[in-house]
Amino acid sequence: MFYLAIWIFLGALPWFLPQRSCSESTINSKREPPIDPAIILDLANAGLAAGSSIPRVLSALATACREPRLSQVSSALIFGVNWKAAWSLLTQSNQSPEWARYLSQALEPAWKDGVAPEALLKGAGIRVRASKDQRARQAAQKLAVRLVVPLGICQLPAFIFLGIVPIILAGLEEL
Repeated sequence: MFYLAIWIFLGALPWFLPQRSCSESTINSKREPPIDPAIILDLANAGLAAGSSIPRVLSALATACREPRLSQVSSALIFGVNWKAAWSLLTQSNQSPEWARYLSQALEPAWKDGVAPEALLKGAGIRVRASKDQRARQAAQKLAVRLVVPLGICQLPAFIFLGIVPIILAGLEEL
């Protein structure tokens, strides 16, 4: 009876404890997951298909991705800075986003040579998704290989004790 009272007390305890409030500093200190490069390429493609210029699309992406350095790239392009120098504002540190390289490579021919950017962005998005799919398949194959030994260690004794031993015992009873 004493143990039952302890279990009930411990089970009801969380409802009577004061709630902890999450301060903004702990919420802001959490790191956001990285944005998929294919999504960034699709957003840029949608903005360009709607008729926006490349600097305007980059500025909108900077707001959407919370990446102020991309807004600096957009401003630099508007002021006439060459492509590589403008993008070096974003890629100068080791903390540049993964999608920056893909976006820069896809939009560079459109900015320099006037090539239609939609096809370039779609192609880059397809390549990003294909490489991501290939990495996922390779990881799944590695996982399958790693699971063979533990699965064999766990299931082989169970198969012997639950499958073969009862058959042997049933055969011995008939003798």
